Amino acid sequence: MSTNEKNFLNDSRFVAWMLTGDEELRLYWHRALEADPSLRDDFDRAVARFGKLRLHGGALSDDEFAGLRRRISRSVAGAERRRRLVRPAYWAAAACIAALAVVSIYIYVKDNAARDEVAFPGRSLTADEHLGRKEISLITERGASSFAGDVHVSVDADGRALVRELDGGKQTLVEPAATMNKLVVPYGKRSQLLLSDGTRLWINSGSVLEFPAVFADKGPRLINLLGEIYIEVAPDGDRPFYVNTEEFQVKVHGTRFNVSAYQDGDASSVVLVDGRVSVRSPSGGETVLLPNDKLSCGPELWNKQPVDVAEYISWKDGYMLLNRSPLPSVLKRLERYYNLSFGMADSIRAEAITCTGKLYLSDNPEEVMSAVAFLSSTAYSRKDGIIRIEY
Repeated sequence: MSTNEKNFLNDSRFVAWMLTGDEELRLYWHRALEADPSLRDDFDRAVARFGKLRLHGGALSDDEFAGLRRRISRSVAGAERRRRLVRPAYWAAAACIAALAVVSIYIYVKDNAARDEVAFPGRSLTADEHLGRKEISLITERGASSFAGDVHVSVDADGRALVRELDGGKQTLVEPAATMNKLVVPYGKRSQLLLSDGTRLWINSGSVLEFPAVFADKGPRLINLLGEIYIEVAPDGDRPFYVNTEEFQVKVHGTRFNVSAYQDGDASSVVLVDGRVSVRSPSGGETVLLPNDKLSCGPELWNKQPVDVAEYISWKDGYMLLNRSPLPSVLKRLERYYNLSFGMADSIRAEAITCTGKLYLSDNPEEVMSAVAFLSSTAYSRKDGIIRIEY
């Protein structure tokens, strides 16, 4: 552990911010890192290590951590009301309380780290023949079940999967395997999945997801992804949740975020809505994300930046929120969503054309293309199954 990392972890203002999430302290640390960007890596490592704290010798569960945070917030707020403290004195009180937390907390690195850390997968899911089909496929060791339309899949505590087809409402009971199962959502389809632990996923077009029927009572929860999901992880302090992709691994305890990890040339990304996650690269580097952070990943790309998360998660609600989005990027997303093919005469010129507005993803692709043409001041025509963009 570096000296700067230790200094952060022993700084009462850092601890107070981590425990209370105060906006003024967030701005304090934001300005501090802007003034000295060389501290950013140590700061991120300190945030990640804070998630591995023990209080009085026992690991803090998510509920205990939230309770401690609430108690500190109430204590400081009460002191402010009783003593009519001005703002500097308010944070002096918060710093004292945080200092007590520092005294009570010891930071540890587990000797048996392998028990809590999941090895990087070392392999990726493949876009097998099912991804090229028109039907959604649920594949287990017992065989494959196919569904013509979009589906909602719910896995109960015994590992049985109830598949409800949205078009017509037909329900099918599937007995998944005890090992990993695979849900394949081809281009032009979408799906929702409720896992046995209560974690909920929205699965976008052109995606393959591996998941177990039931997670073990102890140890990590693990899924493997090729494609894109929006996920709301059920909190469980004793069983961290991992999402493995070819280019990175995401570790969480309970939060909401979007993961995009296609294999068609676009940069992969993680966008955090709320909570806190850490993203690990194959080389072992780790980056902590806070709400409204986006991490872009690629063979020579590893970049974190603040974003409007609505632009990255709106697809699950049936629309795309565009803010000066390059036309080729918009068409790539529509290509997956509707299983379409586009052609552009001048791709370099197309990069300069942008779209801004709310694009509703209706069941009629012609309506969507008319809206794209309006937003981008272009025209389009169809020939030999390819939509040609004219500008």
